Amino acid sequence: TLDLNLSNQWAIVPGLSLSSSLTWQFYELDPHSDYGRYTFDNYIYERSKALMWEQGLRFSPDSKTTVMAGFSAKRVSTMPYINSREPFDRGDTFEDCPVVRLKIADGRVIEKGDITKEIYWVYGFYLQGERRIYPGVRLHAGARYDWDTFNHEQYLNPRVGLTYRLRQGHSIKLTYGTAYISPSVYFQRKGWADHGYNHVPAEAVGEDLESEKLQSAELSYFFQGERGTVTTSVFFSQARDMIQEAGGRLYDTTIYYRDGSVYEHAITEFPVNSGTQTTVGLDVAARMGLWGTWSCYINYSFLNSRVRLDGHEFDAPKVSTHKVGLGVTGLVLDHFFCHLRARWWSGVHTQPTNPLFEGGRIKGAWILDASFRWPGVLPHTDLVLTVNNLLDEKYFTVGSESEDHTTGASLPLVPQAPREILLGLSFHF
Repeated sequence: TLDLNLSNQWAIVPGLSLSSSLTWQFYELDPHSDYGRYTFDNYIYERSKALMWEQGLRFSPDSKTTVMAGFSAKRVSTMPYINSREPFDRGDTFEDCPVVRLKIADGRVIEKGDITKEIYWVYGFYLQGERRIYPGVRLHAGARYDWDTFNHEQYLNPRVGLTYRLRQGHSIKLTYGTAYISPSVYFQRKGWADHGYNHVPAEAVGEDLESEKLQSAELSYFFQGERGTVTTSVFFSQARDMIQEAGGRLYDTTIYYRDGSVYEHAITEFPVNSGTQTTVGLDVAARMGLWGTWSCYINYSFLNSRVRLDGHEFDAPKVSTHKVGLGVTGLVLDHFFCHLRARWWSGVHTQPTNPLFEGGRIKGAWILDASFRWPGVLPHTDLVLTVNNLLDEKYFTVGSESEDHTTGASLPLVPQAPREILLGLSFHF
């Protein structure tokens, strides 16, 4: 993965400025990584490039008003997800898919075409204004318009906010906005077949894959005093039309392979828009000075996220409801820098199909980390000691792959890093 960015800002006249950004991104999955499901003898390959130009304008005609506008244009070139018997790292067309056609139960025949490189453009325009409408009260409003030449979809997402400065050091802010996630080339073009089971794009079975939609609202409070700061945020969000990678299934499919063999009564899966995720949360963060060079912080997070899918409702997987963070930073003997951090989280929710927990929770844990720095141990040199998981706590999380043991990629319980001790030198030139 490579990401390069060039940006600059110019002041044209008092109150008017321009900002420009040019970004180039490159990603490639090593074709020899042998990355794939353990039940399939295959290689997986992906490649993408993107070049994006963003141009913004900021205008402040007076001390009460600020207007921002701009546009972006992004050219994307991507070689979609490939399953191959041999490492594939050449050209822009993959012609060696083992499947030539599929026949589904209603008699429709799906011809399996080549996988080719996709090139498309993504455009966006935005306009936002900020106005002080009363002493201590500022109103923010804006919208962004996006469309792309791959999905041929257009979206207008408004946002609005109100900031109120109660008194010296105290302020509250209320915001509301909408957003979307357009179906990626991965979801729109992914296809594979093996062992009587295959995946096809939604359009192959006459379905349309739409964007995921999101709306969110947040109320936050901020206080800054002589000794520290306190930030509190209460938020709500709801995502609709969530994309399930294998949400749709057709049975009694006949697969015709390139070598002439035929597999009957196979299963064909495809992506669908299904499900709603509703999230309510609370974040509290406080930081304050103690004595001398010492300071501390404490963070608390509450997250209640529920998914409604296929008539069922359950906790969003891979989420802890409660999290706490504690930290102390300062100098020992006015010379040695010390940082201690403690983290705790409640049980981690799992998928209802998790074969070990069946939608239950993996036990939470306390983790203690420590970092020490000895400045000037040698000329221009600092000695650094970091110990992660100081108490060597044995803790686990849910897998990064599917938790459903019926898919052949089940990782329902994954051990996390044990105690780690790092000792190094930091040089200053």
